[in-house]
This record gives sequence, structure tokens and C-alpha cells, in this order.
Amino acid sequence: MLRSNSLSRRLLVQLTLVSLLLAALAHLSARSIAGQTMRLAHDPILHAAAQLIADNVRAGAQDVQVSIPASVFTMLQQLSKPLLYHVSVQGQTLVGLKDLPAAEKSGFTSLRYRGQTVRRYTLWDARRFGDDVKTLSIVVAQGEAVQRGIQARIGQIAALGSIGFMVIAALLSWLAARHAIRPITELADAVERRGPHRLTPIKDDAPIEIAPLLHALNHFLDRFSRSIRRTEAFISEAAHHIRTPLATLRMQADVLLSKTHNPEHAADLRRMLRSIDENNRISAQILEHAMIRYRSDRYKRSRIDLDALLERLVESQQTTAELADRRLQWLRLEPTSLYCDAVLIEVALRNLLDNALKYSRSWVGVSVWQDGNTAQVWIEDDGPGIGAQPLATLCQPFTRGEEQTGAIIGSGLGLAIVSEVASAHGGTLALHNIDSGGTRAALQLP
Repeated sequence: MLRSNSLSRRLLVQLTLVSLLLAALAHLSARSIAGQTMRLAHDPILHAAAQLIADNVRAGAQDVQVSIPASVFTMLQQLSKPLLYHVSVQGQTLVGLKDLPAAEKSGFTSLRYRGQTVRRYTLWDARRFGDDVKTLSIVVAQGEAVQRGIQARIGQIAALGSIGFMVIAALLSWLAARHAIRPITELADAVERRGPHRLTPIKDDAPIEIAPLLHALNHFLDRFSRSIRRTEAFISEAAHHIRTPLATLRMQADVLLSKTHNPEHAADLRRMLRSIDENNRISAQILEHAMIRYRSDRYKRSRIDLDALLERLVESQQTTAELADRRLQWLRLEPTSLYCDAVLIEVALRNLLDNALKYSRSWVGVSVWQDGNTAQVWIEDDGPGIGAQPLATLCQPFTRGEEQTGAIIGSGLGLAIVSEVASAHGGTLALHNIDSGGTRAALQLP
């Protein structure tokens, strides 16, 4: 549908108005030409009729006689009914309509006669009749109403032609408008196909009129590409510069804790270590969240073994689970492959597994299987559950569940990261309270 601010509509309206104006001019021209044509066609007939009548005026024994040929009546009947003619000699009517006056000189003129406008032809001629020279006048006329009637019929035919012209012109205008904006549509398609993973300049033989727009777009893509590269470098550098001092600070706090024998100092150092761990996790997840948002528009898909990735993550968390006195169970129901961005999926699964280990009381279960074209991952724990909060709330950045206590370190970014990764891959994340207690995180990935 064409919108009010559409270039197509503007072009179509403008071209249609031009076509309408041309059609109106063509109609008026046709009527004018029809009138002129009628005169050019009928005037010679009037002239010829007058000449034939003049050729048949003869001098009789005692007076002047007129013998009008049948052909004259035939010609005049084609032009006007009733017949309009008048023949006189020296002002004396020989035949015809006495009240049809002659003009002052020979030629074509118009006059009002019996309530109508007529076009007449007057022929004056000096003739010798015996010994005398007498003036002969012949008038033949045609009612202009007849001409106007014929002209109106021709105008109607011209009007139908103008309407046809309008329809064809409107169709051609629509096609011309579509053709005119096609380069803009092609340029829009080329821009739409671009993304953070494809920021190459748009190469197109654009018309001169949109060449400045194309140049501006290519300049913008170049600046955007450089901005993304700077962002990527910043995330990498920020991760290093934030984690390094935190790791150094924690190591120093560990050393001090091992050397102190003062219970109050030891308690302070443990609170410091907890605060360092919390800040380390928060900063790490903030950087992960930034990386997810950056990478979700430019992720690189590849075929991976999802069960192998999960098995590796489970093995890497076994030590952490044992130290926390948690039982980490791994259940691979069947080999499962996935076409995805391996980095994003690993980040999402690691966050789900970390959450489960943090909030569980004694065990965490991890299972994976293929359900048609969808990979299913369940991570369950026997923790406090998620309460009655909706998933949309829990997946908001820096939001934690009502059942999560302040004794557990958390940033409120884990589920937000997992949800964004799932959405980027066209998948879903669902959280359920388990009847026996705990939470089930169900991740579906196509």
C-alpha cells in the first residue's frame, strides 16, 4: 500500500495530474478541430450549391427563370433541414425564402435567422438578360445547430478517447513511478542485508540523483565498522584490566588471611574476600553481557556437538561442586548437535550451570537430548526455587529472584545473558519450580 509520504504516490499523483491536463487539452483541441473541420467540409458544399444554382439561371421570353438541379437539393438536404436558400434578381425573389437576406458582398457570413444562428454563403453576380444587365444574388445557408450537433458527437468520441488515454496514462505513470524508485528500493534492500557482521561498502551503479545518499551510507558503514572494532577491543582490554587487579587483590587477601591469628582481622579479611569474589563475578558478568549484546548481531554459526560441550562444562565444574559438597550429575540421553555460535552457547550454559550450583542444596542434574529439530537442555537443582516471579522479570538485567538470599553472591545478569543468547538463536528459556523443591531451567535451541 502506498503511504501518504511515499515517493511512489507523489510521482503517481504528479504524472496523473499531468496526464489529466493533457487529456483535457486534447479534448478541447479535438472539439476545436472538429468545428474547423466541419466548416472546411461544409463551406465548399454551400459554395458549390450556389454556383450550380447560378449556372442554371436563364433569361426566358419575358422574365428570368431558375431551374435548380436535383443535385443542389441533395447537397443542401445533407447540410440543413428545412432547405435554406434564396435567389433574386434586382431584389425580386425568383425562388426560395424571401426573408433570407443576402450579405452586402459575396462570401461566407453568419447571422441570426428565425431564432437560430446560420452560416450563409452569398453570391452576387452581374448577368446580361437580353439587352439589360441585372444583378443576381444567390443565398444558401446551413443552420449552425447542425454543425454544433455533429461537433458535439465528435466531442463525445474525443472524450471517450481522452478517458482511454487517461487510463493508459495512469497505468504508464504507475509503471514509470515504480521504475523511477527502483534504485531506491534496491539500495534499501542492500542496506537491510547489511549487519555488524557485514559492513562492506555498498557497490551499486546508482543514478546520479541518489549517488550522494549512497556515498553517505558507505561513509556511515565505514564509521560503524570502526566503532564496532573499537568496542570489541575495549571489551577485551576491559576484561583484562578489571580481572587482573581483582585477582591480585584476592591473592594478597588470601596471604594475609593465612598469616593472621587475630579472629577479628580474619573475619574482616573473609568479608573482604567475599566482596572481592562478588565484584569479580559482577564485573565478569557485565563484560560477558556486553560481549553477548555485541556478538548477538554478528555471531558466527558452526556445527557443534552440544553434548560434548556440556560434558566438558560439567567436568570443569566438578571440583567446584565437590568443594561445595554438591553432587553434579551428568545425563546424556543421546548425541546432540547444534548449528550455533559456540562461544555464545558456552557462555549461556556456563551461566545456567553456575546458577544451579550456587542455589542448590545438595545436587545438580544436567541432561541433553534431541527433540526433532530442537536441542533440549535441562539443568535442575534442589534449591529454593524461583518463587512466583514471572520469567520476564527474572530475565531483566540486575534482577534477582525473591527466594535468593543475600548470602549468595550474584549480579542478576546470569539469566539475562542466557535469555539473550536463546533469543539470538531463535530459541527459548523457561524456568519451572520442581514439585519436590528446586528449579528446572529448560533451554530449547533450534
